[in-house]
Amino acid sequence: MSVEALTVVLNHSEARGTEKLVLIGIANHHGDAGAWPSVARLAGYSNMSERRVQQAIKALQVSGELTVKKGGGAGVGKYKTNLYWINVKCPPNCSGFPQHSQTKPASPLESQTKPASLQDETRFALEVKPSVTKPIEEPVIEPLKGWEEFWKLYPRSESKAEALKAYQKALKKNSAEYLLERLKLYIAHNQKHDIKFAYAATWLNKERYLDEYDQIAKTQQNERAKIDREREERMREYEQAQKNATPPPKCPHGNSVVSCRECLKA
Repeated sequence: MSVEALTVVLNHSEARGTEKLVLIGIANHHGDAGAWPSVARLAGYSNMSERRVQQAIKALQVSGELTVKKGGGAGVGKYKTNLYWINVKCPPNCSGFPQHSQTKPASPLESQTKPASLQDETRFALEVKPSVTKPIEEPVIEPLKGWEEFWKLYPRSESKAEALKAYQKALKKNSAEYLLERLKLYIAHNQKHDIKFAYAATWLNKERYLDEYDQIAKTQQNERAKIDREREERMREYEQAQKNATPPPKCPHGNSVVSCRECLKA
């Protein structure tokens, strides 16, 4: 934490309300190389939304109290934070770090030459320099594991931001490999049965990846096997009934009484 930057902002910044809260948050990270806190971190400091923090940063740029270099901070690719420099300075009549009290013009009595002992004390106080502290480095934000492959494979490309949040939430309960494997089963199932695909955020938030896609083929096989067994059982019953049936009586001609032509002519 840069104590010097914080005291300068607290005592000399002309920003008010939200803007000053955000500027204090940036000063909390400020060092010789500037500061690079994320917007999410500043929103957490001030208990505001990220959009409101971004509006405050723009207002501070307009007032001249803050300089911003987009993407100049920590991180990788599109996840890099901004780099900030605080432009608030002490006025000429400021006593400097740490009190930052503004002195009044010296009176005739005060302008008189001080004794040598007091001059030495004053010179010693002016020569004391504030300690240089390094800014707090934001953790490097890496892309979510498996996200790019997941999004490339998913059949629908709408609402990517919501899908990314849902994917991040799902990773807290499941591995990236598991989600990818379940997605492949989901795609195969819907394509086979001509079912419309849900939005990626819906599929993840409602935990549709837990559906038993891998059991569908087994269920169909079991149903077909059951039908075959029932058919075979009916055939066996029919054959057994044929064997157990009493044969029709025969006529003197050796034929069935019902179908003998000779008996029917008589």
